[in-house]
Amino acid sequence: MRIVKVVAAFAAMLWTMPTLGQVAPQQVAAADQQTAARVAVVQRHVDAYRSGNLDRFMATFAPDAEVYGPGIAAVGLEQIRASYRPNFAPGAPKIRVHSSEVAGDLVFLTIGYVSPSGEQLFCSYSEYGVAGDKIGYVASSMARCPDE
Repeated sequence: MRIVKVVAAFAAMLWTMPTLGQVAPQQVAAADQQTAARVAVVQRHVDAYRSGNLDRFMATFAPDAEVYGPGIAAVGLEQIRASYRPNFAPGAPKIRVHSSEVAGDLVFLTIGYVSPSGEQLFCSYSEYGVAGDKIGYVASSMARCPDE
């Protein structure tokens, strides 16, 4: 009887323990939750941009956030606000998200900037790093706009 209990306990342990190279379901679930949380932070950031409210948009950044792009190197909220201020002026282009992807800890977006008349002006490819529930950094470059 003791042997049966030991074998049953060992089998149960093997059943719940991942083998080398496998990921336990709990680890996958935790990774999925972390990915979903990062995507939600970036979505709030995009929604705030689309709202046209600079203060709401700025509230999505961490205090020590960094933003890099063509002609832009802004560190900290004051510099970031100054670099984005023109994007919130009347008549500024709106954005359209063409694609999104997640790789590891990063979220990537291809964004089209659209004139008030609906003309696509240009696109960017941006990498977002999330720090807690805020945007920690953004690195953007010009990108080819997808054909629609």
